[in-house]
Amino acid sequence: KNMNELVLYFSLIYALAAVFMIARPWLSRKNVLFGVVFGSGDIRRNPGAKSVVGRFIALSVALAAAPAIVFFLLLAAGPESDAQTAVYFIITIFAFVFLQFIPFIIANRAMKALKETASDPNLVSDSITVELGAGAEKNRKPVSAAWFLILLAPVAVSVILAAVYYPSMPD
Repeated sequence: KNMNELVLYFSLIYALAAVFMIARPWLSRKNVLFGVVFGSGDIRRNPGAKSVVGRFIALSVALAAAPAIVFFLLLAAGPESDAQTAVYFIITIFAFVFLQFIPFIIANRAMKALKETASDPNLVSDSITVELGAGAEKNRKPVSAAWFLILLAPVAVSVILAAVYYPSMPD
């Protein structure tokens, strides 16, 4: 039973990390896709951009599944202890994060190429606009503090796992 709980916790953590990695196109500003800034949020309706996002999602899902499959194959081989299972999981997470750079870099390059071909009247490349006065303060939209609560979830899970498995840790 102890091993099954550990695998369940690891699976939940991995799934949460995978969801955040795959959701990256929707976690940025409306006029930014894969680190490339466009003049307006209309870029998200562009067929070329939609195609890049679709390819990104497909590759991200495939590259998220690969380390998970290896992890479960290692578990099927029968690890010697919970500590060895934890080591397998840590290696799996690092492999997952490393592999997730690949679809982002590919998508970034594709968006840069798309930006060069698309004319965008809202994007000015040879000047900087600074808004001063009452208009600048009126248009300011700070990030809600509630978004920072999302960051507490991984910390809380880590603390709970540490508390639950502390007695079984070696001296």
